[in-house]
This record gives sequence, C-alpha cells and structure tokens, in this order.
Amino acid sequence: MKVQCLCENKFEVTPVTHIDLDADPSFIDKIKSGSFNSFRCPKCGSAVRPDVAMHISWKQKGIKLVCIPEKKRYLCLAFSKNEKLASKSGETCPFEKDESPVIGMWELLDRLNCINAELDPTVLEALKFVVLDGAKNDKSKLEIAFKGVSENKLEFFVDGMGEKIGIIGVPSSLYENMAQDYRKSKKKDIFAAVVVGPYISYKNVFVEN
Repeated sequence: MKVQCLCENKFEVTPVTHIDLDADPSFIDKIKSGSFNSFRCPKCGSAVRPDVAMHISWKQKGIKLVCIPEKKRYLCLAFSKNEKLASKSGETCPFEKDESPVIGMWELLDRLNCINAELDPTVLEALKFVVLDGAKNDKSKLEIAFKGVSENKLEFFVDGMGEKIGIIGVPSSLYENMAQDYRKSKKKDIFAAVVVGPYISYKNVFVEN
C-alpha cells in the first residue's frame, strides 16, 4: 500500500495486518517500543505508520483482538452500538464477531498489558473512569493507559495533564474492590457505562457521550 509522509512524499510499504502472538511473542515488544508497523520516509526520515487494521490472535490467553485505526473510531462505535443500523450506511463492520476491538496503538498497548497482568478489561476501564473523574483538566483530552503492576499498585500512563506523559499509581486494593463489585453486579452503572457492545473503554463515557 502507498502512504504519505507529512513532507508530502508518497512511498510503498507492506504493513503487518495479522499477528499470531503464540507463534511470535516478539510482536509485543515491537508494539511497546513503537517500532511496529513504523516505516521511515525515504525523503525526510520521519516515521510513518499506515492506517490499517491489525488482527491479533493469542490462543494461549483465549484472546482475539483487532486494532482499528483512530480515524475509524466513529465507525467502530457505530457498529458496536447498533450493527444493523450502522450497516445501512453501506460501510463494512471493522471487526469480526469473535474479535474484541481496540482503537489505536495506545489502546492496543493498554489491552496487551491488561491481558498480561490477568486483569479484567471492564473493571480496569471502570477504574480509569474513577481515576480521571477527579481530574480538573478537560477529561475528553486526557488519555490513560495501563502500564503494569508494581508492588501493591497499578501503574498508568497519563497524557494530557502536562507537557510530558506522566505515570500515576493506584492502590491494587481499589481494583480488587471494584472487581468484587463487578462479580456481584455486572449491570452496575459504572461498569455498564464503559461497555458499548464489544468495545470496552472509559472513552465511552468521557469522549463519546
């Protein structure tokens, strides 16, 4: 496929669109480093990442993900909310029925870290909601992604609160209490709010509503 750099130079690339993490776990490190599906412009040397969906299989974890380009966010949300209605637009659903969609590399990295830590995505997204709900900044401009578990804390990357991406820690006990609540009542408002069909994200509250 052909991509265009910010310098307006166009060049051919061959991005990876299907990943088997059981066969090649090294893809996880490439995604974390930001080098995955990143191509250097032969004219100016800038990194260019093509807007393609990436289908990810991880049978060991019982997971099938699809990473949808950010520019197709509203298409993903439309099909997540009401597939029958969205189909009338003539567009094609960007995910398969057995895939869990994430949107953009930030959400992909977040979900892979969540899976590695054996956490529940719905509970984790609800926890992000709680964390950001107390922020004074414009919540629609904040980005938060799970980094990992450190001692008795869950660590998150946070972008949009300053010039640099920050890291905050949340007591693991808060996640555990919320997980217990979720097991008792999955229809509780805080959990239902972050789930729109197969798409699970705190952005369903702060960005889309």
